[in-house]
Parts: sequence; structure tokens; C-alpha cells
Amino acid sequence: MEGVASRRPADVVTWSCADRVFAVLVDDNLESPDERLGIVQVEGTPDVALAVDQLEFVLPALQLVGRKPPPALADFQGRECWNSTIRQETTELKRHGADPAGGTVVAWVRDDGIASLSTRPVTSGTCADVAMRATLSGCEGVRCSGAPVVPGTAHESECQMANQHDVVFIGAGHNGLTAAAYLAKAGVDVCLLEKAAFPGGAVNTQELTLPGFKHDGGGMAHLFIQANPLIASDELELQSKFGLKYIYPEAAFATVYPDDTALFVYKDIDRTCESIAKFSPHDADAYRRFYDMTKPLVEMLASGLFSAPPPFGALMAQLDQSPVGQELIRSMMMSAWDMVNQWFEHDKTKIHLTKYVTEPLVGAEEKGSGVYLFLMVPLSHMYPAGLPEGGSGKLTEALARCVEAHGGTIRLNAEVTKIDVRDGRAVGVLLASGEEILARRAVVSNVDPRVMFADWISPEVTSSEFRRRVAAIQDPSFVGINQHLALNEPPRYKAGPEIDKAYCIEPVPWLDEYRRIYDDLRYGIPPKTKAPLVVCPTLHDPTRAPDGKHIVYLWHYEPWALKDGGPERWDTIKETVADEVLAALRQYAPNMGPENILARTIHSPLDYHRMNVNLYHGAALGPGATMYQFFSYRPIPELGQYKTPIEDLYLVGHSTHPGGGITGGGRAMVQVLMSDLGIDFDEVVSGKLLAHA
Repeated sequence: MEGVASRRPADVVTWSCADRVFAVLVDDNLESPDERLGIVQVEGTPDVALAVDQLEFVLPALQLVGRKPPPALADFQGRECWNSTIRQETTELKRHGADPAGGTVVAWVRDDGIASLSTRPVTSGTCADVAMRATLSGCEGVRCSGAPVVPGTAHESECQMANQHDVVFIGAGHNGLTAAAYLAKAGVDVCLLEKAAFPGGAVNTQELTLPGFKHDGGGMAHLFIQANPLIASDELELQSKFGLKYIYPEAAFATVYPDDTALFVYKDIDRTCESIAKFSPHDADAYRRFYDMTKPLVEMLASGLFSAPPPFGALMAQLDQSPVGQELIRSMMMSAWDMVNQWFEHDKTKIHLTKYVTEPLVGAEEKGSGVYLFLMVPLSHMYPAGLPEGGSGKLTEALARCVEAHGGTIRLNAEVTKIDVRDGRAVGVLLASGEEILARRAVVSNVDPRVMFADWISPEVTSSEFRRRVAAIQDPSFVGINQHLALNEPPRYKAGPEIDKAYCIEPVPWLDEYRRIYDDLRYGIPPKTKAPLVVCPTLHDPTRAPDGKHIVYLWHYEPWALKDGGPERWDTIKETVADEVLAALRQYAPNMGPENILARTIHSPLDYHRMNVNLYHGAALGPGATMYQFFSYRPIPELGQYKTPIEDLYLVGHSTHPGGGITGGGRAMVQVLMSDLGIDFDEVVSGKLLAHA
């Protein structure tokens, strides 16, 4: 049922389709230019008017009657994908009547500008927002928009061509982008669907306070990723070709004590030991011995962080073959507090090291946290801590450029609401717009499996026991509140200007008060004593703020479920808690008062939960990084190799090995997927298999 546009009076274009007449009317009596675009109606069917979701056929209709489109649509081209911003700007287009049962509108534009139209019954699936790659009824550059797909029709086959990709990613976080970039380099047709208006997930840089002040909205620590061949060997040419540039501060960390002394961590082990020796020669010697003991094993383990983890039992059996491996196994059963008391004697050393190992959001006195001491001490001296020039989002931007340069697609404002599973296989996803995107070879979810299996997959697809185990995945021990500050000047610490050479600065109380912080967190109480993480990126990268101005990233551990009022109470208390954290910082840096703060944005745990579906319960690093949710047991053994019980449905992201933080962990996952697809990962990395120059 197709017709050819014909001209009537200058303000109407109609299409005759069987017993129906579709019309675009331009009503000059309406107030605004956008409203004058018109009313879409259906005539010829008694008492029925058809609402059309997307109106790209309005433009050719206006061209036929000599009308100019309003500014919101001025740049629209019939062959290009519908821009979500344009869609939002044209919501004032008037639509009258209700959708009739059994029909909707599809519009196409031919090269000669003539429009054709058809109606089809509403059945299953939709196609929208994609440029068709074939000819349909003599029309080239065809676009389908919101049109129902009728099984067995030519329309169905053409729409499937447009809406199919080899691998479809849910979410465009940095892990998903990493995996997609490797696949795209191998010539795989990838499509990343991102709900937000920007890619990167929690790895983003935005003007959160004032224009020109560029804040990292989530992740800012680029330590572990430095060990990843993605960066260390520039496997995707992010640095040599796609614009990523790292800055390496002189010191990675500084712990500042109430007596205005500090302990510095440098990549250079000698300088670090010199810093420790100022208050404990014994601990300086012990630190060096600990580093010498752990470094050889961590060198071996570091490469494994960016490949699929071995089965847990096999890993333990391998580690058990050497004394240092046995020590690592012991650390997995001990707390970091236990370990520091065995190795070190001074309170300052103990505070520094136990605060350091809480970065994965695990309490230092929890059993199993000792493994982080074992890993993080040597890694700090094997690889430098970096920050991308321009902000964490520059990593995301480089990955996105890499994906697109190799032919991949990234779609923003594309919210997934369902994973389509047929006969036990994931075949695509459904978007909130009603559009279905089909996957020829795999669907990869960059989202917490607790969300994915509860909200996007029909329960009958998996067993009740599996769903119970997914629902029982544990949150981290605590989460955090973040403040983004625009400043006249950087924090001026009483400990002296030497502090400025460190990237991450942690003002801490004395030991007893420090330990009570984690007691409060365990009971759902915002800690009375504060020990924030303070980062002033503009001391190392002045491009992040206007000339002479600065920004601060001010993070503090907090509980998700408050003892009084639950997580919902964060809306009431977040500003009070943020003020307390800021007041604690002022004890160490007195200039951090109102006169220095130009603007502030606060993100509570509840804010993070609402902002990003993958920050489940406000957890910036995903499920808790306890040993029973680590390595091949992350997040549960059934999902520990990135595969799910559903064929062709994979997981990537901080819910999987190697865990949370900015790691480029998608490199580990993509090796599993490439193996399943019959692609040699090593050939892709070496450039022997390169589909796009």
C-alpha cells in the first residue's frame, strides 16, 4: 500500500494510500514557527486520526509546498539518522487523535525529493533511527522511523538489514568501549547503545559547576590501566593516533597527618622509603622488603588482570607451588590490618597503608582485604599514576574515536529496556523508543547483572536458583559522596607546598579515630570523623579550568543504606554531610572556605544510583570487591568468564574481572568473545588482522 505525494493547496500535502489519506497541514494561525509545521492527520477513515511518532516526512512535504523548515529542523537531511536533540526540540508539533488499532505510518524520501508512504499493522518489533542500506520500492537512502516490522514482508527484511550489527553493546562505558574498539579493529560490526547523552559511563569529564571548569564526573584514578597493554603498548593507538595524552605527577599519593607531616608515594621505591624513614627507619626497611617480596609475583599477576581469569581452583593450585604464592593465598584470607601489624610498627605507616587499600571500597579490617596490600604496594612502583590531559573523559573520547574510525557505531540517548531472547539465544535489544536492534553474533551488557536479569530478561529464560544467586550479589562495604569544587586557588596545606606535587591527597586523623570511621560505616552511619580523598587536577593540568583558577574532586566514604531513613534520606542530608567533609578539609587546608569556592556540585550515593543504572546502589566500582566476588568468581562463578546461561549474551564492565576502577578491563572480556567468534586476538593486536586502515 504505497502512494506518491501529490500537491493540493499550498498549505497541504496529501498521500493517497488505499482507502486512507494522510496529510501534512501547515497552519499559519498557530503562534510559533515550530507549531506552524502542522498537524498530522489521517482522513478517509471515519473518526480516526493517527499520531505519528517521528515526522521526517514533514520536511519533503514542506519542500513540495515551498515552505521552509523551522530552525530546529534546518540541518536535517533525509538520509541521515534522526538526531535525538532535534526530536526533543520538535516535541511541540501538534498531534491529534489516538493511534488506531492495527496501523501506523512509515514515510520514505526518494532521491528526487518525492515522498512515499505506507501503512502497516502493528505486530512485533520496530525499526527507527537508522539509515537503510538498500532500496525499497524504488526509494534510495530509505529511512524507517517507528514503523512496525511485519514478519515475512520485504519491509521486514530491509529493516533488519538496517538495524542489525554483528555485536550490540548495552552501554558505552569505558570497558564496553574498550572491548568494542578491539572488535572493530578486527572488522566486526559493533554498535554501542548508551542511555546518556555522552559516552564513557562514569569515566567522563563535564562542566559540573561553572563554564570552563572541567570536572571528572566519576572515575579519576588512572593507575591500574597503566599496566594494561591497551596503554602500556598502545595496542589501539589511543595515544599515537586518537589523541590521548597522559600526565604523570611527581608523586601518586600523599597522606597528610594532623601534625602537618606527610608520607609520599612515588613511583621510585627509594624516594618512597626515604619519606617513610623520616618517622620510622624500621618501617622504611620493612616496606622495601615487602615490595621486593611481592613484586615478582605481581609482575606475573598484572598481565592476568587484563586477560580472562583462570578457574579459581587452578589459580590457587598454581599459587600454592611457591612461598610467595602461598603468602598471597594467606593475604586473601587475612585483613590488611592483620598484615600491616605483622610488617610495620608506626601508626603513620599503618594509617597510610590501610587507607590506601580501602580504595576498592573494602574495609581494611575485613578478612580478605589483605590481598589489596599485596597488589597495590608493588603496582604503585611498577607503573606511574596518570591523568589524561583534559580529564578522564579524554580516555573515553579516544576510545570512541577508535571505534568509529574502524567502522563502529555509537548511539547516545538510546535506552535499552529489554534483551530479546529467542530459543535460549540473545538476538537483540529493544529500546525505550520501541526500536529493536538485532545482533547477528552477540549481545554484550556493560550493566550490573542484578539490573540486567531483573529488569531486561524474562524470568522464565533462566532458573530460579540462578536468579537467586544474581540477586544475592553483594554491594561494596561502603560507597561515597563526591563534591566538585570550582576554586579561585588550590588548597593550601599547612603541611607545605610540597603536598602539591602529589596527585591524590588524603588528610587523615590519628589511628583510633581513623579506625572508628569504618565502624560507623558498618552501622550505616555517616562517619563522625572524616578522612577525605582530595584531588586538585589543575595543579598538574591547567587546561581543566580558566586561567589561574582550579578545581577539586573531594570524595568521602559513606554508607548506602543509612541507619536512619535508608538511602532515600540522602536527599535530605547530603548538603550537611558535604559541609562536614569540607570543614574537615579546612583543618588541613585553611583556605578552603567560602571565599575561595566559586561553585559546588554534590553527588550523593543516591544521586549516583539515579544517574547511571550501572552505579547500582551508588557503587562507583560495582559489586563488592571481596574475595568471594573476585577473579573468576566475579560477580558469581556462573558469570566469572563473561558468559551467561543465555547463548550469545556476554558481560563486560566493573561487575566482571578485573573489577572496578579505570582499568580498561574490556580487554580481558573481548579475548573470550573473539575466541568464540573465531578471531585471533593476538593477530588483531599485532596488526596482522586489520580490517580498517
